[in-house]
Amino acid sequence: MKQHFCTLFNSYYLSRGLALYQSLIKQNISFDLYVFCFDDIAYRYLIQKQLPHLIPVSLSELENYFPELLSVKKERSLGEYCWTSTSFTLRYCLEKENVEHCTYFDADMYFYNSPNLIIQERENASVIITPHHYAEEYDQSAMSGIYCVQFMYFENTTSALEVLRWWSGACIEWCYSKAEDGKFGDQKYLDFWPYYFHGIHINRHHGAGMAPWNAKRYQLESRSDSYELVLSETQTRYPLVFFHFHGLKLYSNGAQLTDDQYDLPKEVKEFLYKNYVSLLRQLESEIESEFNDYHSTFSAYSFPGLKTYIRTYVRSLLQSIEGLFSSIFGKAVRMIGRNRI
Repeated sequence: MKQHFCTLFNSYYLSRGLALYQSLIKQNISFDLYVFCFDDIAYRYLIQKQLPHLIPVSLSELENYFPELLSVKKERSLGEYCWTSTSFTLRYCLEKENVEHCTYFDADMYFYNSPNLIIQERENASVIITPHHYAEEYDQSAMSGIYCVQFMYFENTTSALEVLRWWSGACIEWCYSKAEDGKFGDQKYLDFWPYYFHGIHINRHHGAGMAPWNAKRYQLESRSDSYELVLSETQTRYPLVFFHFHGLKLYSNGAQLTDDQYDLPKEVKEFLYKNYVSLLRQLESEIESEFNDYHSTFSAYSFPGLKTYIRTYVRSLLQSIEGLFSSIFGKAVRMIGRNRI
C-alpha cells in the first residue's frame, strides 16, 4: 500500500528534511512526501532538485487554501506558526489532494526501519498518536503533554477528519510556546483525544520515537543493517523505527547534540548521532554547491562560550520551583557541555 507523508520546514532545516527523505528512500516503500516549505529558499531548492516521491508545497499555497492561518500569523512566533500550521498540512493532503491517509513527520527525524511497522498496528483505528515514552527523570507530561507531535497518522474518513478539524480550529484559537490552562503549543491538545474521540490508536511500539527524553530507558544494539532497542524495565526488544534528533545544533567547530538536561547514552551518540551529524554536514555542503542562494546555517557559528551556557541555565533555574537554587546550580554546571561532539 502506498503511503502518503507530510512534513514542514524552512531553509534552516533543509538538510534535516533531506535526511528525513533519504531515510524513507532507504526503506524501499512506496510513498509520496509532501514538503511544506516555510521560506522561498527551501521551496526553490526542492523545485529545482525534482526529487522522486517528494512534492514541494509553498507556504503561500497552504495559506491561500486555509486563509485562517493568515489571520493569526502576525501574533505567532515562527515556531508557534509552524505548530499552528501542522494540522493544516495534514488537512491539505487529505482535503485538497484527497489522499486516502496521511502521516505527519517532524523534519528532524530519521528512519531506520519502515514506518509501516507503526501504521499497521492501528487495526480499525483512523488516527495514530505516539507517546513521548519519557524516562522518569525527564517526564514533562504535565507541561508538554503525554503525546508528541512527531508521528501522526490520519485516515481520510469522517471520524479522523473530525479530530483533525477540531485540532486545527483549536490551534487557530490558541497555539503558543507556553503552558496555559492545560495547553502547550499544538501538542497538549492531544492528551484528551483518546477520551473524547473515537478511533484513536495510541502507539505502543517503543521503536517509534526514541529521543533524548527517553533514550536512557533503552539499550541500543547494532545489527548488520539496523538497530534494536531493549527496554530496560521489561527487557522487551523492539526494532528502532526512527530517532527524533530534537534540539540538535550544528556549529563550525562541533555539534551540540541536544539540551544538556538530557544524559545521552554513549551508544546513542556513537551509533546514531555521529552518523546523522556527518550526513547533515555532507548535505549542507551539497546544497551550498548546487544552489547559490543557500548559505549553510551553521558554518559561520561557533559553540557559545561558558558564560552563555551559565546565563541560559541560570535563567531557566530561576523559573524552576524544584529545590534550592544553590544545589540545582551545582548540577547544572556539571551538565554543561556533556552533549557536545
